[in-house]
Amino acid sequence: MNGSSRRRGLNAVKIIHNILNRTNYIFLAEFFRMLGVFVWEDILLEDDVGTAKEKEKTEAEKRTVCDADIFVGARSLSDQGAKRMGCTCEAYEQMLGGLPEDVIYFYDILPELPDVERDTPGWVGLYLDGEAQVQLLLDVMKEVACRVAGNGDAAFRAEELEALVRVYVQEGLCLHSINLQYFARKESFAVREARGGMLAGYRRLEEPSTEEYGEDVKASYRYALLWCAVRANMACSYLKEETAFSVRELAVYCQNLCMDYPEFTNAKVLQGLCYEPSKSSANEALYAFGEALRDVGDSCFASAIYYWMGKRYESFQMNKKEMKLCFQKANERQEKFRNLFKLAIIARDEGRREDALDIFGKIDSKLQRKMKMTLLDPLELEYLFKSYNQQSYIYFQMEEYPQAIEFGKKAIQVKEEYSKSGGGDSPDLYQALYREGLDQPYRQLTEDRMCLAVAYQLLADSYRKMLNEEEADQYIEKRKKIERG
Repeated sequence: MNGSSRRRGLNAVKIIHNILNRTNYIFLAEFFRMLGVFVWEDILLEDDVGTAKEKEKTEAEKRTVCDADIFVGARSLSDQGAKRMGCTCEAYEQMLGGLPEDVIYFYDILPELPDVERDTPGWVGLYLDGEAQVQLLLDVMKEVACRVAGNGDAAFRAEELEALVRVYVQEGLCLHSINLQYFARKESFAVREARGGMLAGYRRLEEPSTEEYGEDVKASYRYALLWCAVRANMACSYLKEETAFSVRELAVYCQNLCMDYPEFTNAKVLQGLCYEPSKSSANEALYAFGEALRDVGDSCFASAIYYWMGKRYESFQMNKKEMKLCFQKANERQEKFRNLFKLAIIARDEGRREDALDIFGKIDSKLQRKMKMTLLDPLELEYLFKSYNQQSYIYFQMEEYPQAIEFGKKAIQVKEEYSKSGGGDSPDLYQALYREGLDQPYRQLTEDRMCLAVAYQLLADSYRKMLNEEEADQYIEKRKKIERG
């Protein structure tokens, strides 16, 4: 195959969900990412109880065009679902009226299950067997293929994706992929299992013959194979082990995929991610990301690319200006809590304390609603914990000790309350993802990533500044207990 081959058709999807069903959003989103398809997540929001409000979009989001729109959520809410979302059933129906005219309703494709409420957070992996999950994804892809054909491009044959779908479902690649995000950069059983799952996926994806398939599908199989390899290498780096695949060889395979399918933008992004385990390959990674940016233009998909570029610049002291610019551009295109956190830390380091507090406040605001619904994922819990810790530190530096105490206690609450139970009586995201009764090891992983030593020290110092020695001594003792193990 030469450089004149072109990948046409499915490049990007927009998946809209109502937060209650975000686990099924995850199930779909990770599958599309495995295919090399850009995913734009959009969430239905409400302003006040009973009032529907469309999320304010960035200019980049307004310019972004996707090949298909999918809605993950019930067409109507039960009273319990409406209560948990904090809106009325009427307001919910009003929001659905604003969905795109040709949107794919995921729950219209999902088989009817008599004992499962459609506005509960459990994902299909908990109540559909493997064969039913495979068929569900193939049915979704048939609908997506119809939308692609309607856009004037050659539609792919969804049934040609069956072998790839089976690998995704049977090897549990959805959970393995998100666990590498939730529990990144530290050794754990979840990362170890993810490495095994990705390696198993890679081995199985080497087997299918795609010679008779359409170009879209051929490209997807090649991308998925590399996607598994890149994630297996990421897991190895988190485990402080030698990578399972040569970084250089993976990069060459990605380059070949990019040459064979010049319009396959996500292959260029994956090439940049190939270099993630290699600290000496920053220039190569930045070049690949730059090539991808030229393709996506000023769409919202540029946000993640700028973030990864910022992370690369972050490791070099001489490139702080470029780092800051990348994180700013990432957030301008999509306001996400990880972008905001980086910008808040930059503001703190530059001595702009009020700006830093304002940005950290935006993180809190973005995550508050999910927290009230007990649907924060492990990474969001960790970011909320770090945000509260940072605000406690900044207020202490500003000699505003009551506020330092307030945010220090909020950080403790995240670890001691929300990570254990979600902070409410309804099932939380851990139970929805990992199954109730089997979720405790994952909760423990999250707790272990939240060290309270800094919070305890800040509380002790703040109370001492306020001449409350008794409280100060209690928190010092708690800090010492952590240090003693």
